Amino acid sequence: MPMYRKQLIVLLTIIAIVAAITYYVDESGKSVELEAASTNENMTVSPMTVENGNKLVVYVTGAVNSPGVIELPEGSRIVDAVNKCGGMNESADTENINLAQKITDAAQIKIPIRSENTNTVSLSDGKSSSIDNNRVNINTADESVLDTLPGIGPAMAKRIVEYRQNQGNFQSIDDLKKVRGIGEAKYIKLKDKITI
Repeated sequence: MPMYRKQLIVLLTIIAIVAAITYYVDESGKSVELEAASTNENMTVSPMTVENGNKLVVYVTGAVNSPGVIELPEGSRIVDAVNKCGGMNESADTENINLAQKITDAAQIKIPIRSENTNTVSLSDGKSSSIDNNRVNINTADESVLDTLPGIGPAMAKRIVEYRQNQGNFQSIDDLKKVRGIGEAKYIKLKDKITI
C-alpha cells in the first residue's frame, strides 16, 4: 500500500475521532443545560427572597388590622405600611407614632397600642410628653423630661432629641443605644424607666 494512502487513512481516522468527541461533548452539554433548566422550572422561589433594589421588605406589628411582612416601593413612609396592613385598629395610639417617617429596608414597624394608664403631662414650656406607668416616653419627651432620667444630663438629653429629629422615632427602647454616649451600662440603668 502506498505511503500516502496510509497517511490518508490515519488522517481520516483522526478526523473521525475528533468529530465523535466533539459531537459527544456538545450533546452532553445540551443535556446538562436542559437538566438545569428543568430543575429551575420546578423550583418555587418566594418573592421576598429575591433581591430587588426598588422594593423594601418590612415587618409591621402592633395595632394594625393585618400585621405581617409586607413589600413596599422604595421611599415609602410608615403611613403606607399601615395602609397596606389594613389600617390601624381602634387600640392604636396615634399620638405616639410618626406616620410621615421614611421606612428603611428590613425594618420592624410597631404601631403602639393605647394604654389606659397613659397620661399626657403638660410641661412648663407648653410642650407635652407621655408618661406611661411612670416611664418616660423617649419618642415624645422633651429635653427637660429626658434630663430627669438617671445618667442623662442636659447634653445627653439634647443628643436624644437630635437623634429623634434626624432618624425618626425609636422603634424599640433598645434603639436608645444608637445615641452617641449611651452604652450598655447606661442603658441597663435606663431600660426600666423608659418606654416608646
